[in-house]
Amino acid sequence: MEYPMNAALKVGAKFPNFELPDHTGAINRLTHHLHGFPGVLIFSRGHFCPKDRRYMSNYVQYLQPELRVNYCHLVTVSVDDALTTYEMREQLNADWTFLCDNERKLLHELEMVDSSDPIHGSDHL
Repeated sequence: MEYPMNAALKVGAKFPNFELPDHTGAINRLTHHLHGFPGVLIFSRGHFCPKDRRYMSNYVQYLQPELRVNYCHLVTVSVDDALTTYEMREQLNADWTFLCDNERKLLHELEMVDSSDPIHGSDHL
């Protein structure tokens, strides 16, 4: 199955340096969190999604320590608000930055709209 995405997002292209609030409410650019190091960017459907909670738990257990020793930064973009995102991050014991796109502006800009869920999907605020 092929998912629609912004044509500018292709292998070798520079990813947009977007700006979103983080889990504390502070507004920052993506590059602020990478500090010139390689990064892994994860898009999350939010706390309601049991699959995403499971993925995040696995990232904490297996990926977080590996990335840390290899100077690679992990950043998650969640569709939850800052408080829910903060709480999810704390419950997971994650030490990486979670950014909040609760209005789904970035998802629409990147044409990464989730239309598979009629209740929680990106087209339904």
